[in-house]
Amino acid sequence: MKFTTLAVTTLVAVASAAFANDYQPALRALAVPEPVAPVAAEHNVQQPASPTASVDATGKEATHADNKDGDEKKKKEWGGGGFGWGGPWGGCGNWGRCGGWGGWGGFGGWKCWRKEEKLRLETQRKEYDEAVKEQNRLREQENALKEACAKMKKTEPEVGRVVRAISPQRQTRRKEASEQLHGQRSELQQRQGDFRVFSDKCKQGQHGELDKLERQVQALSDSIAQTKQREDTAVQASADLVPQMQSAQTNLSPNEVGKRQIQDNIDYRELQKQLEKMRAEVADLQNHIGKLPSLDDVNDRVESADAALSSAEHSASVMVGKRQQLLEELRVQKAKLRVPTLKDVEEKYRHKLI
Repeated sequence: MKFTTLAVTTLVAVASAAFANDYQPALRALAVPEPVAPVAAEHNVQQPASPTASVDATGKEATHADNKDGDEKKKKEWGGGGFGWGGPWGGCGNWGRCGGWGGWGGFGGWKCWRKEEKLRLETQRKEYDEAVKEQNRLREQENALKEACAKMKKTEPEVGRVVRAISPQRQTRRKEASEQLHGQRSELQQRQGDFRVFSDKCKQGQHGELDKLERQVQALSDSIAQTKQREDTAVQASADLVPQMQSAQTNLSPNEVGKRQIQDNIDYRELQKQLEKMRAEVADLQNHIGKLPSLDDVNDRVESADAALSSAEHSASVMVGKRQQLLEELRVQKAKLRVPTLKDVEEKYRHKLI
């Protein structure tokens, strides 16, 4: 593979820089952008000058020279070879597992180191971004706390005045509450004493009632036992009487049949009498209905009565109207008679009639 003069020059510069343990010129030679150092955060949090720099346990920034030993260790771990110029492009990579024999063997180790260095830089960049976000969040939180503190300081005098103003009232309330609590405790003790007395009496009453109920239960149990005994005796007597009843029924069957026939005849004759009576009542009703006027005549009479009633109601309405009119006229005339010359004329007229 043939390389141009520019490519060869670039690779030589990269290899020389890597061999000299100076990685920043190597990155510039490969056109890798060098990250910009951020502004140090507030709250005494020191930020590294660049993502490639580190911060030690004391908070001081480690320089490139401080990281030299670490880079030497990484170089031995990653491998990477020097560029030998034996033969046409001879030489071998002798730095580790990433180097190859012949040609540009050392360049393979450098490529592997470059990938891992890029990953490390990306990781540091992410950590740096997260630290910046956390710093911004803390700054916002601090500003909010400062504002809240300022507001509280502004309201502190007013709150103090309010507290001083309500202190006498609070003491009065506490005194009243203490007195009420004392009274309620006294009342509670009295209630508890009454409750104990009532509870004792209830227990005595419950014991007495329980004894009474037990006696009643015992009496009922005895009564049930006696009733059961009498029932068993009656059942046994009934069982003993069954043969006798069957014999008597056999002997009385003919007499019962004759007696039933006689009773049926008596009931039949009684029903016959009731039927004749009902027939006579129906005949009387038919005769009475025949004497009644016809339905048309009744309807005519009803219509005539309705017409007479309507006429009477109309006449009554007319008379009521005339009566109202006469009363109104009488009221007007009485008003006209209320003059000094005609005062007490009605009284005088009554005296004359007397």
